[in-house]
Amino acid sequence: MPGGKARFIAGTLAVLAVLASFAPGILGFPGGVGDGNKDPSTCASCHGTAGSGTVTVTAPSGEIHPGDAVDVTVTVTEQSLTGEGIAGVFLLKGNPGSQEPITVDGWTIVTDPNGNTNNYAEKAGISTGVATKFTWSLKAPAATGDYVIHADVEHGGAGPVMETSAPLTITVTPAGAGGSAPPVISQPELPASIQVGSTLNISTHITDDKEGVQSAAVFVRAPGATGFTQTPLALASGTAMDGTWSSVIDAGPAPGALELYITASDGTQESRFPADGSLTVTVSAPGLPAIEPPVLPAAVETGSMLNISARMTDSDNGVALAVLRYRLPGASDFATASLTLSQGTANDGTWTASINAGPAAGTLELWLEATDGTNDARSPASGTFAVAVTSPPGPAVEAFPPDSVTYGTVPEVRARITDISGASGVRVHYRHGSETADRTADMARVSGDERDGQWSALLPAANATGNWSFFVSARNARSEGRSAEVSFKVLPDLYVSGLKVSTKQLLVKKKVVLSAVIGNRGDRAVTGLSVNFLDQSYSVGDFRHLRVFTNLTVPANGLLELRASWTPMVDGKRTLAVVLNPDGKVEEGNLTNDRMTATVAVSLESGMGIRFPIPKPADLQVQLIVICLGAAILGTRIFLWQRAANRKAESDRKERMRRRAAEAGGRED
Repeated sequence: MPGGKARFIAGTLAVLAVLASFAPGILGFPGGVGDGNKDPSTCASCHGTAGSGTVTVTAPSGEIHPGDAVDVTVTVTEQSLTGEGIAGVFLLKGNPGSQEPITVDGWTIVTDPNGNTNNYAEKAGISTGVATKFTWSLKAPAATGDYVIHADVEHGGAGPVMETSAPLTITVTPAGAGGSAPPVISQPELPASIQVGSTLNISTHITDDKEGVQSAAVFVRAPGATGFTQTPLALASGTAMDGTWSSVIDAGPAPGALELYITASDGTQESRFPADGSLTVTVSAPGLPAIEPPVLPAAVETGSMLNISARMTDSDNGVALAVLRYRLPGASDFATASLTLSQGTANDGTWTASINAGPAAGTLELWLEATDGTNDARSPASGTFAVAVTSPPGPAVEAFPPDSVTYGTVPEVRARITDISGASGVRVHYRHGSETADRTADMARVSGDERDGQWSALLPAANATGNWSFFVSARNARSEGRSAEVSFKVLPDLYVSGLKVSTKQLLVKKKVVLSAVIGNRGDRAVTGLSVNFLDQSYSVGDFRHLRVFTNLTVPANGLLELRASWTPMVDGKRTLAVVLNPDGKVEEGNLTNDRMTATVAVSLESGMGIRFPIPKPADLQVQLIVICLGAAILGTRIFLWQRAANRKAESDRKERMRRRAAEAGGRED
């Protein structure tokens, strides 16, 4: 680096160092107790409160063979963290509540999340609400059966708290006849950095339960190289079933990151370590500070603290000062923050800083610089690292449309909004299908409260038929939420009016003309409409079609006049009707004005003589009842009269006989 630029950076770092001296420990990273094989019960006195985060344990397969390699991943999402952004994870046997490590069940910890072989591991730089993965590479127990694994997470937050995962069950089954498990490769011990042009000794422990390792190799990509090169590993000690394999590789002529991974084969199956990606070793030039890539989350929320941690080495002079250059989303220039040595020494230590992600979503760009007082280094060598800054979750919003709306009426839309911190600024964004831009209207709360309430808004009168769509947005103190887009239909209003008869004097067997006006309140023509003219002067539920119109078109905001001929055949009062859309094929918003009736009087034509009315069935029934009752009464009267006549005749007969007897007696005297 040119002397002028070096002096500028060194001067800037010196000023920052002076400023940092006024607030010792502010940017420090004191949390954590370090990795190890630990007993969770020792943490219970501090981390005794249940937290609000989530933790899960997963494995690629729920069934493996004895000695198989398997990666068990613990995914932690914390909702409340201290400024250090640190969490520690225990990998334990059995169901939640067990305090024993998985090694009690016969599992072998090949590597923990930080490259060691411990049942407890810590990670720093974790961001609130962002999922962080802790992965253990394990070797399955020799005994078959079902094995249960769970995880405990210890962290700060609102007081030291903890969470426990649901249990994960892995079944160890006997190896099949086709062969046993693939080789198991342990993580090699690698230095953090080496010098340009030096060599690197690769040594790893590999086991295979049956066939034994037949071959092993290390694949290396030196700084600046485009691809990986293969170097065989040789058995240095032990046996093919359980031995140490090693080789020597060249660090290459250029500084940067040296990448490598290891493979092994037993002739039947092959394994790779790590399963994905590669291990890295920093290659540095003599006298130049080496900066490893910082530990960064993929994303953080607006307004949250971003914890940045990077390992820096300088074998001769040691790192004197280090800074972070960063640009927040929406900012035009880069800002500078001091990095402080939190662990280790100036020759080999971890440097950290914490910055606020800012109020805007977008991409946060950053790089690191370090100097030993003479030489300066930058990571990355060019360009920047990037972290996505996302808005935190806004209120939960569910929108409810009206079922349908009639043209010209005022639609009402509703929404339910829930937010633990309270929602405000609720607004509906709506548009017709033909519009390209949204219109907006404020919504008012009609029930509930800001945390859980029902909101409503009246939109302007619907001046266009067809599909309308809308969504509802609401804000809390930090972010905005919105509903899914929903839709409703604005339908035309068809109506009938002016049912008329061509003459006022209606006579039997004289044809007249009926007329009615069909209207369309809507901005589009209606097609496929049916209209029926009916004579309803029959018994209940019966009618007679006078004329049926089909496939009619009524113009937009227009009228259509229809006519039908009718010849009444019976005099008296007759009820006529016009019915729109009887088959329901046309969608419309208002059905209350689809029918009109009129009652008219029909007279006998002059000269037709006496009219014998045609009785209705109900009238016939009444008349029959009256006739039957009359007949019964008449029959009774005839019977009584006949009996009285018979009695009188008998009395007259006896009287005549008495007289004759008397007359006969007188003659004898």
